[in-house]
Amino acid sequence: MYKYLCSLFTLLILLSPFASFASQNNTLTLQEAFRTALDKNRQVQVSAEQYKQLQDDVDTATSNLYPQISVQGQYVRQKEVKMDSQFVKPNPVDNQGLTDPLTNKNLKFASSTINPSDYMGYSLQLDQHIYQLGKVWSGRSMAKYEAQAAKFEHYRNRQQILLKVARRYYEVLLARRQIEIAQNMKKRAKKQLDQAKSMLEVGKATETAVLRAKVQVADAKEQLERAKNKYDVAKENLSLEVGVSDLQNRDIKEPPKQKLQAESKESLFEKALNNRRDLRQAQKKLKSAQEKVDWEQADFFPRIAARGEYNGRNEPAFGGEKDTWQASLVVSYPLFTGGRRGAEMEKAYSQVRQARSSLRRLRKEIRVDVRSAYLDVKTQYKVIQHLKDSVKSAKANYEQVVSRFEAGLASSVDQTDAFTTLNETESRLASAYYQYQLNLFRLKSATGKLAEDIL
Repeated sequence: MYKYLCSLFTLLILLSPFASFASQNNTLTLQEAFRTALDKNRQVQVSAEQYKQLQDDVDTATSNLYPQISVQGQYVRQKEVKMDSQFVKPNPVDNQGLTDPLTNKNLKFASSTINPSDYMGYSLQLDQHIYQLGKVWSGRSMAKYEAQAAKFEHYRNRQQILLKVARRYYEVLLARRQIEIAQNMKKRAKKQLDQAKSMLEVGKATETAVLRAKVQVADAKEQLERAKNKYDVAKENLSLEVGVSDLQNRDIKEPPKQKLQAESKESLFEKALNNRRDLRQAQKKLKSAQEKVDWEQADFFPRIAARGEYNGRNEPAFGGEKDTWQASLVVSYPLFTGGRRGAEMEKAYSQVRQARSSLRRLRKEIRVDVRSAYLDVKTQYKVIQHLKDSVKSAKANYEQVVSRFEAGLASSVDQTDAFTTLNETESRLASAYYQYQLNLFRLKSATGKLAEDIL
């Protein structure tokens, strides 16, 4: 027996780390949800691809600064064309003297091929942009500013997605708390029903009190089912934001409580101006629009380019040469475009004004975001304190009414009112608490400080 107990104890010790690991693996924390969302959320992946595309645009714009070299090869079959020709033989014929006049006998006929029946050819071409008032450089600067704006946009998009994850996470916690409240409500309702039945048997209560208690039990069961359904739906919504297929079997861990730091609205606004990536994005958009003006203005100046070409073939052409080459300096200027250049310039100026107005508007929106989130946090904190007092009073009132009902000093209506008030205040306190925690995340997002450690 002793050996058996020792063996069992040793086995439990060996299996305890695996049990602990399985328990940890089945628990989802908020930080783990954040990291999983950054890796698996489809919106994050879409935003990352958009950023990559604009980075590639920088390489595309830079390529215009370098020579554009192309090679081409071809094989041609065509109708063969020959040309007959005649020429004078340099030597006399038929005993003709050197001083004798020439006759038709001195003419010799021959044929030459103009177009061969088939041939292979190749060509090498080079184009190099030289000058157009910095148009290529302006295009490259535009692409760089757009890529930088996309980088800040991608960062801000991820912060917004993490805020959605936090919102869904707290919805799950709230739904779970609502289940606990509904379960307590059901226990109290059944206790009241048993109490009413006992009092009815001894003549201290009426049938109406029993019926009221049965209604409360039914209401509690209904609320419990609704709470369970909200919990399942909240988990599905969290799965979507996190980017995983199913979280129904995962236990959602309660995150540590957050508290508002002692900072003024103005200091939070200054922090937001320094950290909000969408503000930096708008600034880069403005610079890109200003570069667009220079880019369009270059169309009013001539374009200078160098061009070279080398052609070769395995059969000589009509001129008898198998390869040719040429080099040229090309100057081009559009004399008439139907007003296109002027319209594009006006559009570029309009885009600058639009970007500048958007930047100013965003600064005001950031101020409103910070102030509203800050005020919501402060208000919600006060609401929680009031609701805590309300719950405490509602519990004391409910216990007192139950005791008075049992003594025959309170009616079933009084007990129902106390029962309903307690359930409502507990539910409101749970909603206020999780909304307060979420508002703190909103404030972090408004100041641009949300999840900086993992982004």
